[in-house]
Parts: sequence; structure tokens; C-alpha cells
Amino acid sequence: ENKYRKKILYVTSDDFMNDFTGLARKNNNINNLDYVEFFKNKYRNVDVLLIDDIQFLGGAEKTQQEFFHTFNNLYNDSKQIIVSSDRSPEDLKVLEDRLRTRFCWGLQVDISPPDFMLKCAIIRKKIKGEDIQISDDIVNYIASNVGNDVRQLEGSINRLFAYSAIMNESNITVNFAMEA
Repeated sequence: ENKYRKKILYVTSDDFMNDFTGLARKNNNINNLDYVEFFKNKYRNVDVLLIDDIQFLGGAEKTQQEFFHTFNNLYNDSKQIIVSSDRSPEDLKVLEDRLRTRFCWGLQVDISPPDFMLKCAIIRKKIKGEDIQISDDIVNYIASNVGNDVRQLEGSINRLFAYSAIMNESNITVNFAMEA
């Protein structure tokens, strides 16, 4: 077995909840015991589980219980568990205490919004290989005037490209970018 080949599963908390409640099996004709096995195999037979927006499990008591058991199973098997949230474990009051304390066992990393230089680098990376040339002034304009969310940066670049195509304009200026 290659030690670098890992089975990785990325899901949102909604995906986890839907799988747990069986919404994902509406179109399948499998019995409940088979579905339980499918669920356990999907979530517990991985080397790395990434679950996004864990705060949305709040209020779903039975789903939290299942995630607790899944977490313990993976942890006891020395598997990697990565959980993301828009707040710290201490601020996840919507989750059971036993889940929050487990989240504190690991490394907590605060991911800050990108600064100006990083936003410029992201923009340059996104426009690399495109047919349209964009000057540093335009990159700086976008980085300065679009929010700190990378999706907003991507959206502004897509709008600029679309506007350029619609207007049949290949000479993009700062004023043109402002218009877009």
C-alpha cells in the first residue's frame, strides 16, 4: 500500500445531515440496514474527513450524535478530521458540549481574509492564461474595491471578462473595469 494514497472525503454539514437522515436514498431501493452500512462505510472508512460549516449541525441533535460517533471512530483509528466553521469551537454554542470539546483537541487555525497583496496575487493567478491582458492598475483597482472574499474577487473578474466580451472590447482600461 502506498502511504501517500489516502482516501479523502469532503462534505458540507448539509451533505452529512442529508446522508444521515436518508434523504440521499430517496431514489434507491435499498433497505435500512444496507443504508446504515453505506453510511458508516462512506464516513468511517476514510483517511481524511473534511466537513465544512459544522455550525449548521446546530439543532440537529441525532445528527450531532452520529457525527460524535463518527468523529470518535475516526479519531480512535488515527484518521485525520478537518472541521471548518465561521466561528471558534468555544463559540459553537449550537453544538453539544462533547463535540465542542473534541474540536478543541486539535489544532485550531484562524483563516483571515486576504490582504491587498494576496488579493492581487489571486487575481493575477485567475487571469493567467486568459486572452485578455489586464494591467497592474486594473488588478490594483479590483483588489482595492472588491471585498475580502475570494469568491467576490472571482466574480468581479468574471464580470469584467463577460462585459469585455459583450462590449467587444479588448483594450481594458481602469474606467472600463469600473464600468464593468
